[in-house]
Amino acid sequence: MASTVLIVSFSPLSRDPRVLRQTRMVRQLLPDATILTVGHGDPWDEDLKHFILKQSASPLLGSRILVSIGKNMLLDLFLGRLWAKALAFLGAHSAYYERISRVHEASEILEQINQQFDVSHVIANDFDCLPLVKQHFSGQKVFLDAHEFTPDQSLSHSFKNRWVRAHKKWLVKSTFFYPKNMSTVSEGIRNLYLSQFGRRPITVWPNIPSNAVVKRIAQAKPELIRLVHHGLGTRPRQLERMVETVGLLGEGYELHFYLVNLDDKYREELSKDLKDNQVFFHEPVSTLEITREISKYDIGFFLHEPMSLNAKFMLPNKFFEFALAGLAVATGPAEEMSRISSRHGFGIVSEDFTPSSMALEWKRLSAGDIPRMNRAARSFASGLE
Repeated sequence: MASTVLIVSFSPLSRDPRVLRQTRMVRQLLPDATILTVGHGDPWDEDLKHFILKQSASPLLGSRILVSIGKNMLLDLFLGRLWAKALAFLGAHSAYYERISRVHEASEILEQINQQFDVSHVIANDFDCLPLVKQHFSGQKVFLDAHEFTPDQSLSHSFKNRWVRAHKKWLVKSTFFYPKNMSTVSEGIRNLYLSQFGRRPITVWPNIPSNAVVKRIAQAKPELIRLVHHGLGTRPRQLERMVETVGLLGEGYELHFYLVNLDDKYREELSKDLKDNQVFFHEPVSTLEITREISKYDIGFFLHEPMSLNAKFMLPNKFFEFALAGLAVATGPAEEMSRISSRHGFGIVSEDFTPSSMALEWKRLSAGDIPRMNRAARSFASGLE
């Protein structure tokens, strides 16, 4: 009898490379399995039976009252949301969790799935959906892809985020020993879970994309050194550090961005002090196409000073996509990325996270260093397939 594998995620599935990796892993290990997915938006492909989540992370509306606060003025209150937030603030995390709109919707979907299918394996993306999965399935069936360190995913230490952080810690503490199997993306994050929540088996499953190593595209202008960065275009990514580095390097260097969620104001700020024909903004391409697209550049660039534990131990998709494209990789002294790229000979690692330090490291390179690192990246990437 063929297996039925369920993947549950609160992410937009068609933009989540982890879900793509998971579906391909299932197809490799269980080629005859039926794959069900629950999540936001469209699925990765039409061969999956997909259940769409339409609700958000907001609490359920619940009861509604209108309160008069003056002549011709009414205060419209939804008691459900007020009550849910009060529960979370007071530490009643389980009661709050059950009042989250998408949790309520997903719970009904999982009941429907259990009535229609004999689910043999469940893959849960992150701890935020794990209490939900726990209500419907035995832990012996469950694999948790924990990805990052969940209690540290909210960077802000504002008053609001005090209870957000507390809630994320509850998500982990209440379910940490429930799934039979669990993975995270790096050794550093694995050690954080073990030191703060107890000893249990945790596999390191890096963010290695499903793309194959691609043939490098020959440069039209070999005299130029062309850098590339792709991913989120938000301020916490510190893109201005990379722009400033290229400004310090001067002529002969180009920086190419493929960014999503880049707002116009931030783009204007990044472009304000740039020299002509030195920094370029391109339309983003899909996860499936990005490796081939960036293979025409020389160096993958990511200069990001960690402001959190997750950033300190990050090992993002783009690091492996750089290597699969045969690019040298330039980073600050980020623990995981610099360790791997230096060990395998394709890393340019600055002494600190400042643009001046990175520019200095670049000026130490000889003419043959970048082609040598391109070959080393391909050699490393060939072992990932």
